[in-house]
Amino acid sequence: KLVLICLLCTTTLITLITLVALNVSTNQINLNNEISLEKHLFTISEHLQTGILSHSWLAQFETNNHLIMDISSNDVSLDFPGSYLAGELRRDLLEHVYNHTKSYNPSGSGELIFNTHFHNVHYLCLSTSMTCGGSRYRIKLIQDMTLPDKQIFHLKVIFISLIILGTIVLGIFSFWFVSKAIKPI
Repeated sequence: KLVLICLLCTTTLITLITLVALNVSTNQINLNNEISLEKHLFTISEHLQTGILSHSWLAQFETNNHLIMDISSNDVSLDFPGSYLAGELRRDLLEHVYNHTKSYNPSGSGELIFNTHFHNVHYLCLSTSMTCGGSRYRIKLIQDMTLPDKQIFHLKVIFISLIILGTIVLGIFSFWFVSKAIKPI
């Protein structure tokens, strides 16, 4: 009976510590993704300021970073075909993000980062506007979160496996230790 009480208390403590560590790790992954999206925005704004912004560079930037971008100048879209996600699905996703942006930030001013789901895929979105060279630009960056979500899932599986394995090892050790401790000398 003493072994079960000890096992229960220790397992509860291990579980709480593991859940805190899992929460910290998950939050760090999400924060890194937001920072990465802001770095992409910074890179695009540098190219806008230098005037070196071509359709091929935008398409390559999208592909390399698994992004979907929508850039408009004075409310006229730069209308490049994109290469990461093309066609009607791209247009529907951009419209979905546009509607979400309007609901979260009706004035369209400032920077907005939010999560959305579209066709059962998780996306991290950044929407902002800036003035550069006398033109007002509206930029929407959409990051496919499939890979980070898989990382978080694998992290959860590893942490849960560690809890189960730790409980089993602790139980075996506790029963062994108690059986040795109550044997007459």
